Order: sequence, then structure tokens, then C-alpha cells
Amino acid sequence: AAGIVFVWSDYTGPNEAVIRPGYWRSPSWEVGTFTFFLDEDRPAELEGGLSYAAPQIAAIAALILQNEPHLTPSQVKQRIVGTATVLPNGNSIADAAAAVENRPVGRRFAKQNVPTTMDSKLRLIYQSSDGEQGTLMEIEERHQNWPIASWPQQDILLYRTLPATTGSYTNTFHLVAYRDVNLTLMIEWPGNELDSGDQPAKLTLLPDGEWQPVYSIELDARDVPPLHIEVMCDRVRLSWNSADGARLERGYYQDAATAHSSFRLLSFEMETPLMPDLIEPIY
Repeated sequence: AAGIVFVWSDYTGPNEAVIRPGYWRSPSWEVGTFTFFLDEDRPAELEGGLSYAAPQIAAIAALILQNEPHLTPSQVKQRIVGTATVLPNGNSIADAAAAVENRPVGRRFAKQNVPTTMDSKLRLIYQSSDGEQGTLMEIEERHQNWPIASWPQQDILLYRTLPATTGSYTNTFHLVAYRDVNLTLMIEWPGNELDSGDQPAKLTLLPDGEWQPVYSIELDARDVPPLHIEVMCDRVRLSWNSADGARLERGYYQDAATAHSSFRLLSFEMETPLMPDLIEPIY
């Protein structure tokens, strides 16, 4: 009502004037940004709609209002969304120059070379509290749930991040399995090559699909079996199991403090085609 533009990364309320660039686990996120800028030949490492998009979108709003202070918050939002670049997968990336100049033409991106036929499957069993029967969660590839801007719209992603020129990334493999708002599973382990064998890894379970709290465990630590990897030509299989289960630590995102939880990991197995590296080949 006061004419203040709000940019809220994970806003889910009813005010349609709020710009929501970062609610990445929902198909309702509206516009993303580059993670960071490098140079004219390589403008960014990755596009996304994560929390870091909020200050960049707010800066674009400030540039617009500097020239046109009479615009309402809804008009500023429409300007940013209406001048954004639409990526091949349908998501939008803000274009600051186009927004300030009010021209609905943004950058053009080449379509990422990602396999179109995916038949990944994941089966996870965990126990939500001591004494209860294990909860079975299954995720099967349906091409609909993973809405990070330039990434394929898949339910299960296995990918590797490569070292960036800024030093922000390391050689790390990531598995992210996502099903609506009911389950998110993340596993990460270091390495230059994806080889068969047992591997120390960190597993994080978000049983309700939300970031707070998170439940995590170090595989191959404190009598916990390691992650087992099988590489089979163009496919990879990850598996882990324990007859007694292993207790997950409860914590909060980006908070080092943890506490014992009632969640126990019993087993999981996942098979998926090998994916190309998703950080470097976007351009």
C-alpha cells in the first residue's frame, strides 16, 4: 500500500505484487537470475531461482524505480517478468537492461544437451520414530518436479559440479531426488570420476520436502556402512542398507549444530542413467 516493492525468495502468501524468484520447490516461482557474473563471453555459471536471486531482482527493481519512480509494485513486477528471457524449459531469467529499457527482448540461450529419455527410480525406507514400522518412499521419473531454471525438469538428478574459476565449486557428485512436497533426498560425495565401489558420502533427508529441519548422516562413519556405487555402461546404481538402521542427526540448513533425532535410515536404492556435468556445459 505504501508503494514498496517486496522481493521474497520463498514467499507463498496471497499478495500478487510480491516478486517471488526463489521458491524453487514450487512451480509457482516467477523469475530467476544468474548466480554470478564472470565476463562477456561467459556471463554466468548457472541460472537459478534460489535465494540469491532475491537481492539481484531487488537491484533490478531499484534501477527501474530510479528512472520511473511513479511505478507501483505490481507494475515493477510486471516489467521484470515481462522483459525476462524465457529459457527452452519454460522458466524465465531476468534481464536487467531489458527491464530498465522496457523492451521484452532478453538474452537467448542454447538448449542444454540433456538426455530426454529418463527412467530413473528410487526406493527409500526410513523409520520416523523408534519402534514404528519403516516408511517406504518411492520416486519414479516423471519429468515434472525439479524446477531449477536451466536444469532438466526431472524428479531424480545425478550430476557433478566442476571447479569454477571463482573457486565456488569442487569436484563433487550430487544426487537429488525430489517428489512434490513429500520427500527430498540429497546425497553428495567427492570425486573426479564416477567409479564402482564403496564411497564415503553425506546423505540428507527432508521427509516433508521442507528445509527446516534437515536430517543427515555420514555414510561410512561411526559403524555406518558406506555408499555402494555400481557403474554399468551408461547407467549408475547407488545402494545402501542396514539391518538395524542408522540414526540421522537433526539440524537446520547452514547451521552446524545437530542433535539426535528419532529418524532412522534403513535402506535405499536408486538407478539412473549417467548425466552430463550440469555446471560447465550450460553454454
